[in-house]
Amino acid sequence: MTRRVILTGNAEKELKALDRPVARRIIEKLKSLVAGEAVAVTRLRSFAPEGPAVYRLRVGDYRVLFRLEGDDLVVDVIAHRAEVYKLLRRR
Repeated sequence: MTRRVILTGNAEKELKALDRPVARRIIEKLKSLVAGEAVAVTRLRSFAPEGPAVYRLRVGDYRVLFRLEGDDLVVDVIAHRAEVYKLLRRR
């Protein structure tokens, strides 16, 4: 079974609102991650201590926050680094 990238409704809106080159870089980075290529990913422990682990993928000045559900990679947040953690606290 191959790993899939699933964007939540909010993540899809956030991706569509970005400039095309930035959105393209994020999509390419997610494809690399799914393909098993070496990509720097950090686990965020403080935001979901009781729930599923949340991971951060850095793409330039943007952050992609996702979780793993079986073989699927579920993207919850795509935002600028100055806003991403504020958005996460509100959710």
